[in-house]
Amino acid sequence: MGVWIGVAAAGIAVLGVVSAGAALLAVAVEAEREGLLDPE
Repeated sequence: MGVWIGVAAAGIAVLGVVSAGAALLAVAVEAEREGLLDPE
């Protein structure tokens, strides 16, 4: 039974990392679109 708890915890952790990465990517794309990363 403990194995399933570990599998569920790992799945939740992976989902959290993926969603966090997607959010960061979306913010970076939006910043690029707005020109906030332009050095000039």
